[in-house]
Amino acid sequence: MKIRFLGALGRVTGSCSLLNHRDRYYLVDCGSAQTGNTVELNEGSAFPFKPRGIRAVFLTHAHFDHSGLLPVLVRERFNGRICCTRATADLTYLSLMDVAALGTGGFSASDVSKLKFVCPDEDPRFQFGRFFPVDRDLTCAFIRTSHVLGSVGFEFQFSDWKETTPGQRKTIVFSGDIGCNTDENPYQSLLNGRQYPSTHAKYVVCESTYGDRDRDRAHVDFWARLRALKNLLAKAATLGPGATIVFPCFSLQRTQELLFDLYCVLEVLLTNDERRSLLQNHGNQVRRVADILVDSPLAAKYGPIFVRELQRSRSNGKPFYMNTAMKSRLHQAEFAVDSIITTLLCPENGRAEGRNYSLSYCSRAESQEAAVRIIIAGAGMCNGGRVTEHLKRLLTSPRTVVALTGYQSAGTPGAELMRRAIDPSAQMDTCFWGLSHSEVQADIGTLSAYYSGHADRNGLVDFIMRKNSHHSYQVVKRVFLIHGENCARASLKRSIMNRAAQTNTGDRLVASVELPEQFSGWFDLLKNNWVVEYHPAVDRMDMENAALKAELRRRDEQISEEQWQGLPFAD
Repeated sequence: MKIRFLGALGRVTGSCSLLNHRDRYYLVDCGSAQTGNTVELNEGSAFPFKPRGIRAVFLTHAHFDHSGLLPVLVRERFNGRICCTRATADLTYLSLMDVAALGTGGFSASDVSKLKFVCPDEDPRFQFGRFFPVDRDLTCAFIRTSHVLGSVGFEFQFSDWKETTPGQRKTIVFSGDIGCNTDENPYQSLLNGRQYPSTHAKYVVCESTYGDRDRDRAHVDFWARLRALKNLLAKAATLGPGATIVFPCFSLQRTQELLFDLYCVLEVLLTNDERRSLLQNHGNQVRRVADILVDSPLAAKYGPIFVRELQRSRSNGKPFYMNTAMKSRLHQAEFAVDSIITTLLCPENGRAEGRNYSLSYCSRAESQEAAVRIIIAGAGMCNGGRVTEHLKRLLTSPRTVVALTGYQSAGTPGAELMRRAIDPSAQMDTCFWGLSHSEVQADIGTLSAYYSGHADRNGLVDFIMRKNSHHSYQVVKRVFLIHGENCARASLKRSIMNRAAQTNTGDRLVASVELPEQFSGWFDLLKNNWVVEYHPAVDRMDMENAALKAELRRRDEQISEEQWQGLPFAD
């Protein structure tokens, strides 16, 4: 087997890797680089390879930076299947249809409708970590990553077709995006803990989004997050009539997590004395603490999928995805937890009500019966979607609190809000909302560190190196770091090698770490080395020429290193 790295190299979008096994070609992810509102073209194509040569795509999860070019792939003559979980298939379809309707993805609804998904987890024999056949001498297993609903990594087990004994088989692992929850600390609300590479993994392709930072301990604590939300609610309630909290929120996973957290605060944590305190300044007409509006048509469409998958069990009775800590956190039996999930994520007629809250989806009706109005709307970076309308209307009010819940990319309106959240005296560029700097009277804060869906540096090193079995582990020959800025990749590489040098008994051994480039060429997993080859079924000539230059540069670096080692004063 050989691998070529094509996307998310030195940046965090556009994930795409190409595998060759017995002259058949497979992609792992096919994501949009999201450099703007148009698709980047390479010699008239959106791809640095020939789509018609691809046999199948293995899709880790539904986020656009991993799935966004699938319809374009189909339009450019890809006719294979897309292998993923049922949850990922359904979420991806809805997400891509939404983008097609907006006209920003470079594809149409007709392109999306031609996608052919195959979902091994629908087979009653399916188990996470159990291999299923893909081709001769090639099998695959899904690893649950707990990044978003349905997200998985892949383990491919392969051998040279001339070799037949099991001991000669090798395994490469693709992490996909790695979530934060572990079995020991499933601090994010909905999903259970992530899984780890198997004992026989010899190669690991790992994301590195937050490879250069570690989170504060308070930000990985479920109860600390709920206390932060509770304090935010109390702060807003003191603002008087018309008090509003706006949560700019991603439609997939972040909205659903936030709804569950708000339920826990309002219905589980809030004492009677605290309830009276929140309501006391609002007169007799106020009956509830909060009216919650989820102003996101896409989140409403995702709801039935979340309900179905969170309530789904494996053959051994364990949940596919649902966080097993839910019952204890809600102080409820399992059947009651299922009912709460349905009420929050897929309420009948889009409306639900509890003792301290009301919930409505995509309704603009305003009520004066709650101390605080809560609006959850996309886009999470405030660069589109319905949240922009709410912010234009509410940023000028001193009775508005804006609470950011995720990463804000440079140049987005959300990044300007984050600037103010970090420093209340900071100047903001407010032209996106048609406002002057002085007109912004809202209180702006951030809960982003609590809600990040990506593991931090410690989590990434843990994923790569942890032994979670008493069986013997093979040495990981190489770790390839992708899906990260170069500074994050370099920092994570140092952390992995420093940890490997300690040879802790609980760690697997790692021999080397690579930072591949788009023009690095093919890596031969049987030879454990880079090779210069031309594969006419998929390679474009410009990519091959670039790969040759990269090989020459590698050889120059190797010669320079050997010359340095030969000097008498070299260590």
